[in-house]
Amino acid sequence: CQSGAVHVEVRVGDFLKCNPNRPPFCDVEVLLVDPSCSGSGLPEHHLLDATGKAQCGQKRLRHLAAFQKRILAHALRFPRARTICYSTCSVHRDENEGVV
Repeated sequence: CQSGAVHVEVRVGDFLKCNPNRPPFCDVEVLLVDPSCSGSGLPEHHLLDATGKAQCGQKRLRHLAAFQKRILAHALRFPRARTICYSTCSVHRDENEGVV
């Protein structure tokens, strides 16, 4: 907008079911991608199990990373997207650098 106004529209639903080539999604220019993650970067998630290992195992990390990759790949399909911000609250490379 020339006036400097920003139009923001929040939608709740299954992101993977949004068709990026149909209205209103075909006009989306900015996406904030904040997929489900292990939460390992949050202080309350620094808990260990009885054996002293982190509660989020490698199998769960692999599943989360696969889901995150699907979400990010879908975001990249929006034809008018000029900015995509990917964010997690995880400290695991598998969920961050490994996805991006």
